[in-house]
Amino acid sequence: GKDDYLIKSPRGVWVTGTVVDRATKQPIKRFRVLGGWRHMSGDRVCEYERVIYADDGRFQVLLDAAIGPQIIRIEADGYRPAVSRDIKPGGKAASVEFQLTAEPNVEGVVLTPAGRPAAGAKITAGIGGCQVNITNAEILPESNAVEVRQTDASGHFSIPPQDPGYSMVIIHSSGYAWFHPVPKSNRRRIYLDPWTRVEGTYRVGGKPLAGAPMSLDVQQGPLGDDGPQIIFQLQTTTGPDGSFVFPRVLPGDGRIQRELKFVRNYGYAQRESACSLDLDFPPGKVTRLEIGRNGRSVIGKLKPPPEYDGPVVWNFFTLLAVGPELENGTPERSSYQATIDRDGRFRLDDLSPGRYSMISRAGPFASGNLPETSFVVTPADVQPLNQPLDLGVLQIQGESVIQRRANAKVKSGPLPGP
Repeated sequence: GKDDYLIKSPRGVWVTGTVVDRATKQPIKRFRVLGGWRHMSGDRVCEYERVIYADDGRFQVLLDAAIGPQIIRIEADGYRPAVSRDIKPGGKAASVEFQLTAEPNVEGVVLTPAGRPAAGAKITAGIGGCQVNITNAEILPESNAVEVRQTDASGHFSIPPQDPGYSMVIIHSSGYAWFHPVPKSNRRRIYLDPWTRVEGTYRVGGKPLAGAPMSLDVQQGPLGDDGPQIIFQLQTTTGPDGSFVFPRVLPGDGRIQRELKFVRNYGYAQRESACSLDLDFPPGKVTRLEIGRNGRSVIGKLKPPPEYDGPVVWNFFTLLAVGPELENGTPERSSYQATIDRDGRFRLDDLSPGRYSMISRAGPFASGNLPETSFVVTPADVQPLNQPLDLGVLQIQGESVIQRRANAKVKSGPLPGP
């Protein structure tokens, strides 16, 4: 009847368990439960998706539905970690028992590059199957399966023991460190490496652009053969004079770019373009950048295939121009992204001389593609008073830039302001 309700159980497997001391058989007072699934192939052994804390030797956790075997990992201060047997995916419930072996915590002292105690440094132990997210030089507490602890006023830290092969990740205002600890060297001093600093100015048409969101990320793969994945990202906004600063940058290969504003269900907020640069950030140095000081604007217009007469949602579509290509064929590490007007027009700003290759990107609710298009900006073109280089009308191929689903909630009319 109308008063009856259908209650659906969440998808996954409920796992209950006990955690005791192997020698005394007494319940462990406080511990961490990591739930995940085991990879059957590939580089990563397992993936942890669920983390809870439990007390007094008992826990219950819901593991998400997964294709492969599921597992439970237990961590506690003063004990060696333990991993459960494989739990059958799709089962209704499971029960596991853990007996932990006592083992001292990993302890040490963190020092700044100048040799002073690094008080308040954030530290975590990264294991295979974890992802450590570092945003604006802070380890995010919600990083996948990562527990973040903090050094005291003397720089001292203490973390639960880990299996061999783990990595330590340390972040402080003065610097950073990650490495594989040497076995059986519990008391250690760790000197941080200094950050790199990036300063710059972002211009469009030679004029400073204020209030532009900027991002920087550094490519960092897994640490070691079975270490965590490091995701390092920074965000800031240009000042009134177009200037921006990233004071704490991880050295290495990275990318800096202006972010284009995307509004859910509306697409890109307005027609504009953005430059991104792939750079090598040297350790402990200052990198200075001038983006958009000199260059040529490139314009054009997109149109759908001649046989298509449906609604066109250009605001879910972007163009990507990569270049310039040098004379020896080696590409310089830069690219330019452009959003599209409601009438299909686009504009790429401040392209330096050279040959470029341009392709399209279709976002949600959009499909179709632009065949790879090449064009050249000559040194003589890069003059302040020059008119934009007009590529004319370019035709999309495939299904065109159309709404994919009849019930998709795509907004029409004027877009929100920047």
